[in-house]
Amino acid sequence: MKVERQLTPRVERVFECNTEVGESPLWDAATGLLYWVDIPTGQVFCGDPVTGKYTRRSAKGAAGSLALCRSGGLLVATGQRLEQWSRDLAASEPACVANMPTRPVPSRFNDGKAGPDGKFWVGSMDPQPDRGATGAIHGMALGQQPVLLAEHLLVPNGIAWSPAGDRMVFSDSGRGAVWSVPFDPVHGPLGMPTPWLDWRVDSMGMPDGAAMDQEGCYWSCGIFAGAIHRFDPSGTHLESYCLPISQPTMCCFGGDDLRTLFVTSMTLRLDAVARAAQPLAGTVIAFRVEVAGAPVGVFE
Repeated sequence: MKVERQLTPRVERVFECNTEVGESPLWDAATGLLYWVDIPTGQVFCGDPVTGKYTRRSAKGAAGSLALCRSGGLLVATGQRLEQWSRDLAASEPACVANMPTRPVPSRFNDGKAGPDGKFWVGSMDPQPDRGATGAIHGMALGQQPVLLAEHLLVPNGIAWSPAGDRMVFSDSGRGAVWSVPFDPVHGPLGMPTPWLDWRVDSMGMPDGAAMDQEGCYWSCGIFAGAIHRFDPSGTHLESYCLPISQPTMCCFGGDDLRTLFVTSMTLRLDAVARAAQPLAGTVIAFRVEVAGAPVGVFE
C-alpha cells in the first residue's frame, strides 16, 4: 500500500505511566484532562497534560475502553461489565450499567467508543484470540437490548466516526482488515459493514486503535510497525507518522484546538534490549498535527 508522505513528528512524553497495554486515550474538553487505561492490570488513569501529573484507580478485571457520560460520569468497559465511575476516579464506587451480551466463549470487552447516537459501541473478544474468531461489536445503551453490528472477529478495534456521524469505521487487528458502515447519528448503523481497507502489509504493522479528524480522515495505529497511518475517506493512504515506539496502540485528538494527538502504547512483548532502545514505550506521548480532530460521542 503506497503512502504519499512519511513524517517524523516532534514527540513529547506527556505521562510517565509504564503501562503494559496502554489503550483508549480519551480527551475531556471541559476539564482539559486525559483519561486512558492499562488493559491487563485494569488501571484507569486521569491526568493533566500540562503538569504531567495523574491519578489512577484499579478496576475489578481488565479495563478495555472508556467514554464520557452525558450525566457527568465516566463509562468504563471492564471485564464483562460496563460501569459508570466518577470522573474524579476515587470520588465514588463504580455502578454497573450493563453486562456483556452472551458470547460463545469466555470474553472480555476491548476497544469501544460512544457514538453520535449516544450508544457505547464496544468490541468483545476471547482473551486468547488464536483459539478462533469469536469477537463481536455491539451497541449498548441504558435499558435497551444490545445491537449486534459485527461478529466473527479476532480482535475488534479501531472504532471511529466521520465528523458528520454518517460513517462508522472499525478494524480487526487479528486479520489486518478495516470495515466501513453508513451510520445515522440518531438511529445508528444503516445496513451491514463492508470491507474498506485490506491492511496485510508487514511494513504497516496491524491496525489497532484509531481516531477520525475533521476532514474525515482515519488515523490508525500500526502496532508493531511504530507508526500511525492516515487514510482519506476513499481509503487512500495519505501519511505515515513514524514514532520512537514500536507498539503504538491508540490515538486521540485533544488540546484546546484538538490538534494535539495523544498516543498510548504497550510494553508487552518487548524484551530487555527493546525496552532499553524505546524509553518512551508504555508512556503517553503526544505531538502536534496540522488538522483538528472530529468530535467524540458522549454516552447517553
